Amino acid sequence: MRSEYHARSESLRSWRRSQSLVALSAVLSCLAGCSDPAPVPEVEPREEQPEDSAEEVETLVREHAPETREISTEGGTTVRAESIVASVRRGDVLLAVASTENRVGILARAGDGEQRWLTEATLDECSLASGAVEQADGISDRAIASANLDCGEEGQVRYLWPLRLGAGLPRVLESIALRGEVGGDFGFVAVDDDEHPDLRGTLSLANTVMTLEWLDRAGGLARADEEPARTLARAREAGQSLAPIVRAFCRRAEGDAMVRLGAGRWGLECPEDALPAEGVRQAIEFAESGPLDEAVLALSDSADPRVLAAVIARARVVSVRRVGEVNLSASSLDSGLHFEGAALRFNGDSTGEVSHPVASSGSSQRVMEVVSACGGPEAHILDQGVELRVRLATQEGCERELRHPWVLLGWAPQGLVSARGGQRMVAPLSAELRPAGPPRELGRQTPAPAPLRGARSDVTGETWVYETPVGVLRFANESVQLLRSENWDALGTSPSSAALSSSGEVAFVRGNAVYLFEL
Repeated sequence: MRSEYHARSESLRSWRRSQSLVALSAVLSCLAGCSDPAPVPEVEPREEQPEDSAEEVETLVREHAPETREISTEGGTTVRAESIVASVRRGDVLLAVASTENRVGILARAGDGEQRWLTEATLDECSLASGAVEQADGISDRAIASANLDCGEEGQVRYLWPLRLGAGLPRVLESIALRGEVGGDFGFVAVDDDEHPDLRGTLSLANTVMTLEWLDRAGGLARADEEPARTLARAREAGQSLAPIVRAFCRRAEGDAMVRLGAGRWGLECPEDALPAEGVRQAIEFAESGPLDEAVLALSDSADPRVLAAVIARARVVSVRRVGEVNLSASSLDSGLHFEGAALRFNGDSTGEVSHPVASSGSSQRVMEVVSACGGPEAHILDQGVELRVRLATQEGCERELRHPWVLLGWAPQGLVSARGGQRMVAPLSAELRPAGPPRELGRQTPAPAPLRGARSDVTGETWVYETPVGVLRFANESVQLLRSENWDALGTSPSSAALSSSGEVAFVRGNAVYLFEL
């Protein structure tokens, strides 16, 4: 029996064929002779994605015992790990649900290329117990990989990674983690009226069932935001207690939710009026006395006003002066704001094409942009006209929806250094700018790689700035300040970049305006 997705796709293809025949008939009638050309019905164009059929590309899915260390294809493509529990071979591409060292995720290799992680999570005190890869019914280029972790007294954790299969390495579309008593059933279905498979998942806890949906768009999966608000509203109307739903699904200060999408903290964003008063009280206490940078990064778009006020009360209020404008394109990720000595510049002028200002000691090597990706952010490096990609930091799941993303601090002899608030990572590089090992975290007490060349850090790497929607965090000598002006909220959009001078001056961009703190 055909799947719902397959049937709806066939219907849409039949409609498009009929539209094409109507248009062709109109053109032929005019060629036969007509004074006024008959109007040709307009058909809205849509970029089609190449489809792989099961007959064209063989897909072989297998499960393995956790003791499996190595798997290979007949052509010699091999993946090695400490534990491999499931695999899928598609053409010359081999991927495995695996664990190694303190990581669990999807390892992949194409032909004789390098083995690499497509996505990964931290094992902590857990072990990889089992896993699977299930191909979507009736859709040859979609699959869902899963890993089940045994965490001892903490129970079990289950990871799910929806995949898009195709030529080359697969693409991880989302990262979903479940723990505790929450169950989950995910699959690809047709949610809207296009020919692209969407993702639908059902989460269950006791008598509560919640449906999550993602629509397949050009930039990846986009989740509809009706949940958990819709489930909470139904429970409230039925007179049910909201507490079990909030504890299991909502993002709170306690961090004990049982579901996580992408990266960051456990829990989904819930309406503030659904959160228990106790949870708000604890969030206020953390905002008042917790580490300042962690309190800032814990703020969400719908944070309780009292929590937001507690964080802002800890800020250092400083006057700001508008010093210029920068012409940003709609697709720009960074203004290129940086200091050259005492001079503040943005890409050298205010109208040039935007590119990241961070360059290596060699003038031919430049980081052009930092992009979000499943498994962690990537830096795109231009080296003598060749674009290279380097994983800056290891991040569980997908980073696309992070309110506070990773930013690049700069180049050091040991590699590229990035930061997310007070958390720093170094991505080791070889002399040829190839990854020389996985990114590693720098502790607060760990000396930074130096000398460091970048816009957001001084040359020692011990002082750096990080822009946030509520102010600019300044880290120096193991202390943290939140810099903010009296008129901060009136300045407009959130800062898009920040820069630190060798003398300690701090500048930032909001909208197209460049501001300087008068410290």
